[in-house]
Amino acid sequence: MHIYRCLLTLMEPTFFSSREVSATYQTEPLIGNIALAYAFGFCQSPYFNNGTIHYKTHLHELNERGLYVTPGTIIGQPRFTMGYFNAQPESYWYAMGAGALVTRPDGGWTVGAGKTWRIVRPDGSRSKVGAESRPQFGRIRYLAIGNQAVAYVLSSETIPMPRYIRLGKFMSKAKVEVTEVSFSEETGEQITTPFLLNP
Repeated sequence: MHIYRCLLTLMEPTFFSSREVSATYQTEPLIGNIALAYAFGFCQSPYFNNGTIHYKTHLHELNERGLYVTPGTIIGQPRFTMGYFNAQPESYWYAMGAGALVTRPDGGWTVGAGKTWRIVRPDGSRSKVGAESRPQFGRIRYLAIGNQAVAYVLSSETIPMPRYIRLGKFMSKAKVEVTEVSFSEETGEQITTPFLLNP
């Protein structure tokens, strides 16, 4: 068994949508073990996401290889930074519909009746603008630059570890300092560890 201690230093503001309160999207002070498994390159996420969830298959393959990644525990008091986002289009014209943002397509036009909007195409065909559940603007709470976290990688064999990884929604850069640590097995009914586990 090999245990690697990975000290992560955030080099850019890092965002995971851990909690959503009104128009504020907050990152909690931890880095999930699934995110780290992908970031370290142990799982290969598909380039295109069609909505299919692959965690179960990918993590099962890691279990078969005898590999486990703990969540990243923030060292000391976590520091955050706030930012804003605006995902509204930069088109010449747009309107707010019922849970939808309406833009005029090239060569077509839009017709509104209250909060319902229809797109009229050059050939005369019409389609209703559907509701979208994505936010248009809001605030983001990031983990700030300089935060450090510790995660452990347990492996049945020696594995190469990257020096830098990308984390979070915006693929923020983090430096990784890896040291292999010695260990001893302990038995008992209740054992406490100073870092997070996700069994």
